[in-house]
Amino acid sequence: KGNLFEGILLCSDMDGTLAEGTSIPHRNLDAIASFTAQGGLFTVSSGRDHDYLEKWTGGFCNAPFICLNGAMIFDAKTGQKLFDAPMARDSVRTLFFLKEHDIRHEALYMYVGHGKGSVPVSLDTFSPDDVGDEPIYKLLFVFKTPEETQAVQRLLSEAFPEYQFTRSWYVGLEQLSADAGKGFCVRHLKAHLGAKRLICVGDFENDASMFQAADMAFAPQNALPEIRALAHHQVCHVAEGAIADIISKLPLLL
Repeated sequence: KGNLFEGILLCSDMDGTLAEGTSIPHRNLDAIASFTAQGGLFTVSSGRDHDYLEKWTGGFCNAPFICLNGAMIFDAKTGQKLFDAPMARDSVRTLFFLKEHDIRHEALYMYVGHGKGSVPVSLDTFSPDDVGDEPIYKLLFVFKTPEETQAVQRLLSEAFPEYQFTRSWYVGLEQLSADAGKGFCVRHLKAHLGAKRLICVGDFENDASMFQAADMAFAPQNALPEIRALAHHQVCHVAEGAIADIISKLPLLL
């Protein structure tokens, strides 16, 4: 089919962008197959761990995954990490801070070890000894309402400026190393692959840094208003096949 998309790296967020839940529109799958057949590089840049991404997207991604909201780049072909940014050992201070201030959460997860999954955490029983020497890639706090989530985000950002606190959905707040992030990872991956153009697509707050790093950024209709405002172009709703919409427009935009 030629090399129309040679040198183009397309990085898509997973949830709310490529897929609704685990449902990826067939229109997206067909378009990605055409894109990669014509020389394009496609991958996902997600808060998910690499096992999850391999399960749901490994069949059509031909570039390394950006996992854990940019705390890791993982090459499924080699089984190797190209980059990782675990947090310092004292990152768990935020857990004790929440407990001391009696800030209640719906759920709390710690992503440790090789970044392959999450461990549920209880503030009532947690001890730093539970982690041992395992690297801590991120902490995920889930709250009841968006308002509560944003209030805790502001509080933690002020109390712990050495870490990033970003929302990955309305009530999901993630703590990351200052050296992590989707923006850093897409730039790193572009250089690693020798891509000429970087195209990014996402729908939520944690995608903002990726948009700032992109040569061209797209947002689906369901994206947050502030994310749509950062995008160069808007496309259809995730359920209608936003990635296919992008790929269909690219020949006229490149």
